[in-house]
Amino acid sequence: MIKRSHTFLFFLVTVLSPALSQPDWRAIVAPAFEALDKEASDSIAACRTDAGKLRAEMDAIVASKALDRAFIFGKNDEYFKEGMHKNFKKPPVKMQVQVDRDKAIVRLENLHARLYERDATLFYWLGVQSRLSKYPDRNNYPAWSSRHFNLPASQRPDPQAPEKCRQWVMDELVCEMANARQNFSPSSAGKKVGSFDIKFNTLTVEASQNIFAKSSLPIPQQDLLCSFPVNGQFAFHPSESIPKVGYAVFPRGAFQPISELASQEFEFKARWTASNGEMQYTAAEYRFMEGAMFFNIPAQLDGGQIYRLQLVALPNDYKAAFLPTPTCWDVFRGKNTLTYQQKNATVAGEKLITELYFRAGLYDVREKMETLRGDINWLRGEVVFETDEPLDPFEMYGSGTVPATVTFRIQTIHFYNIAKAINSDQVLYYLTVPRVEPTENVPLSQWLTAELDNTLDASFIRKTSLGNAKGYRSLPDPVAADTPLPGNYMAPAFQDYKVEDSLITQHRIPFISKDHFDAKKRYELAPARCTLMIGELKRLVSATQSLQHQLKKRMEERVDFFFELEKRRALREGKSLTVTKEQLQQQELENLPKEVIMLLDAKIPESFQPNFSLIYQRLFPGTDRYNTSLELKFDSDK
Repeated sequence: MIKRSHTFLFFLVTVLSPALSQPDWRAIVAPAFEALDKEASDSIAACRTDAGKLRAEMDAIVASKALDRAFIFGKNDEYFKEGMHKNFKKPPVKMQVQVDRDKAIVRLENLHARLYERDATLFYWLGVQSRLSKYPDRNNYPAWSSRHFNLPASQRPDPQAPEKCRQWVMDELVCEMANARQNFSPSSAGKKVGSFDIKFNTLTVEASQNIFAKSSLPIPQQDLLCSFPVNGQFAFHPSESIPKVGYAVFPRGAFQPISELASQEFEFKARWTASNGEMQYTAAEYRFMEGAMFFNIPAQLDGGQIYRLQLVALPNDYKAAFLPTPTCWDVFRGKNTLTYQQKNATVAGEKLITELYFRAGLYDVREKMETLRGDINWLRGEVVFETDEPLDPFEMYGSGTVPATVTFRIQTIHFYNIAKAINSDQVLYYLTVPRVEPTENVPLSQWLTAELDNTLDASFIRKTSLGNAKGYRSLPDPVAADTPLPGNYMAPAFQDYKVEDSLITQHRIPFISKDHFDAKKRYELAPARCTLMIGELKRLVSATQSLQHQLKKRMEERVDFFFELEKRRALREGKSLTVTKEQLQQQELENLPKEVIMLLDAKIPESFQPNFSLIYQRLFPGTDRYNTSLELKFDSDK
C-alpha cells in the first residue's frame, strides 16, 4: 500500500508538475507588447517620412506648373494632408497606359496615388498602435497564464522557455489583429444590431400569411417576401440606409425552423462575401413579431463588386477558421497572402437560413442623383441622361410583393399652381355654364332656355367667378381618369401622388445572380443612354395642353352664343344691335377666372423652366417609409 502511494505521488510530480508550473508572465508579456509597440511606432515614422517626401515633390510640381492648388488637392488640402485617404470615394490610380501628356502632370498623378497608399497604411498602423495601447489584457498577467494553461498540450509553449512564450504572446496578438483586419471571423461582427423600427406595408404582411406549410432551411430566394438589399439588385449602396440596418422578410412557414435555431442557442450573423473572396460578418437578429431578420450593413462595400449575403446561424461554441500564424504576420504587415479558400472559410456546424446576391453600387445616394441630370423634353415629360449605373428595374416597377421603390415628384411653385388650376371648380364651371344651345333656324317666337332663365344678363353667367362653382359640379379627388363634361368637354386626368414613372435604358440592366458571383469578377456597365419618363410631368403637360385647347374653344363658343342672344333680343325688341363681337370678346377676356387665365397663359416649356426641380424619393422595400427624399435640380435654360 505504501509502495503504491509513493508510485502515485511520483506520477503526479513527474507528469503534472510541468503543466502546473508557470513562468513569470510579467517578464514575458511586457516585452512582447513593447516589441509590437516598437514595430508600430517605426512603421508610423516610416510612413510619415515617405509621405513627407511625396508631398514635397508634389508641392514642387504644383508650384512649377502654376496649377490651381484647390483644384488639385481640394479645399483646405483635404486630398493632400494627413488623413486625405478618408476623403476619397475611390482611390486615385496610376496611369496604366503611355499617352502623349505632360510628364510632370503624369508624375503628379502617380505621386498622388502613392500618397494615398502611404496615408492609408499610416492610419492602419495608427490603429494598431491604439489597439495595442488599449488592449484589455495588456497588464492582466493572470489572463495570459490562464490562456496558456487552457491550450491543448501539443500547442502549449514550454513554460521553461521564456523566449518561446514571448513569441506565443506576440503570435496571439498579431493573429487577433490580422483576423480582425480581414473581418472574416464572426467574432469581428459584434452582437448588437442597430436600432431600426419599421412597419411593413399591408401587401407584404398579407403575403407573409399565405404560406402556412412549414418551410425548410435554407429558405429559397424566391420565397423571400422582400429584402434590403434586394435580391438581384444591380447597385446597392450602404448610404441607402441611414441606420445602416438591412432586413429579409420570410414567409410564415419559416417561423418554426428559425425559432428552433434560436431555442437551441444558435447565434445569428450576416456574412457578406465578395466575388473575389473578401469576407466580413455583421450582427443579425430574428424578430418574431415581424417575421424578419434584421442585420447591420457594412460601412463600406467595394463598388462594382458582386456580393453574396448569407444569413447564418452559428452554434454558440463555434470555432472560427483562423489564419495560420505565418499568414497572420504577413497580413499584419500589409502583405495580403490569403487564398480564395481562406477568405471563403465557413464555420463548422453552421446553418444557412437564406442567401441572396447583389452588386455594390459605385455611388452614394447624393452622387447617384448627379448621374440622373440631363436634358428635359418638356412636351414628352422626359429626362434624357447618360450614366454607367442606371436605376434598377425593381426600383422603377417593383417586383413580387414590393411596389416601385423610387418615385419623382415635381417641386416648383409654377407647377403647383398649374396643377391646382387643372381640376379647379372655376375651370369646370367655365367649361359648362351656360349650356350653349343651337340658334340657327330657331324662330324668334320660340324662346331658348338661356333666354327664359336670364342667361343673357345674369352676372354669374357673364363672369363665372361669381357663380356657385363649388356647388355646381364635383369631381373625384384626385382625378384618376378623364371625366366627360357637358358640351363634349373633358376634365383631364391628373394625380398629385403616385403617378407612374418609367425608364428606358440603352443597355439591359442585369438581375444579379449566383452566376455573376461565381464569375469572381467585378461587373462594370458601359455608359448607357437613359430616358426617364416622369409620370407627373408627362400628365401635367398633357393636361395643360388639353385644357388650353378646350378653354380657347369655350371662349369662342361663349362669345358666339352671347352675340347670337344679343341679336335675337334686338330683333325681338325692334332695336339696333348695340354691341359688337369684338366688344364681347374683350368683355370675356376681362371676366375670365384667374385659374382659366393661368392655364391659358401657361407656355411650355417657358412657364415650367424657372427653378424646375424634382424630388427624388426612395422607399425601404416592402414598406411605406422613405429612406431618401432629396431635391434634384436642373439648369433652367434647358
